[in-house]
Amino acid sequence: MQLAALLDPALKPAPKQRRNLAHKWDQAQAAWEIERQWSKAQIFEAYLNLLPLRGETVGIAAASEVWFGKAPDGLDLSEAALLAALVRQPQASPAKVGARACGIVAALDESALPMLPRPDCGTLKALALSSLVTPQAGSLGVSLAPHAARLAHAQWMARALGEGERQSAPRRDASFGVPVLATTLNADLQSFARERLEQHLRELSGRNVEDGAVLVLDNTSGEILAWVGSSGYLSDAAEVDGVTALRQAGSTLKPFLYAQALDQRLITAASLIDDSPVALTAENGVYLHI
Repeated sequence: MQLAALLDPALKPAPKQRRNLAHKWDQAQAAWEIERQWSKAQIFEAYLNLLPLRGETVGIAAASEVWFGKAPDGLDLSEAALLAALVRQPQASPAKVGARACGIVAALDESALPMLPRPDCGTLKALALSSLVTPQAGSLGVSLAPHAARLAHAQWMARALGEGERQSAPRRDASFGVPVLATTLNADLQSFARERLEQHLRELSGRNVEDGAVLVLDNTSGEILAWVGSSGYLSDAAEVDGVTALRQAGSTLKPFLYAQALDQRLITAASLIDDSPVALTAENGVYLHI
């Protein structure tokens, strides 16, 4: 019946109008029709896609992006439990959502998920308090720098829950009663870096350049001013943080290697360098330079 009302706004009461028996009867009729045409899995999927959650967020996929900066298939058990807890009462307080998520995890069948580590209740409650901000207050920071936000949150959680350091706990926002993690990121510079990366990748379209990352540091203080882990929707692997991901340096090292060789007088400006293809056996396989 709830899905029927989501699919057909005419089945909902008008603004400031209370539900009555006629509304319920119309919704029940529509629900019976849905039951005849759709499977239970289709009904459930449609409901999760159309369910209004906190603020303007609609659907589990949107909620996953807003609060955790990732697609639903990238959620861990703690994050999935919190979203499942929201379905029952989307406007519940973060504390109540965290408590309900504890019950969801505790009720999981051990045989169904035998290898999945189970978060403790304290971790779930802390995650609810730090993540479930209404989209109007919280989505800007999460969507603007999702990789940096995730890393900052993980570092604080490791300190606050693993070591119990009270001084590491972030300040609380008076409006929402949730922890606020302070970083050195500059919002204007972060936006500029994201825009320039997207523009550069579009210019390189068709040249086998698939993604990029940007890290901007203050040379004097070492503070991180911008952290763009990927190009977002332009990327096929937006969840991968290109700033921290390990990869082959490739030709990036060549200028530095040549400069060092010149300093050590191993070569001169007139030296010829053999840059022909080579295959070298390495610890984890074969390194190919083509």
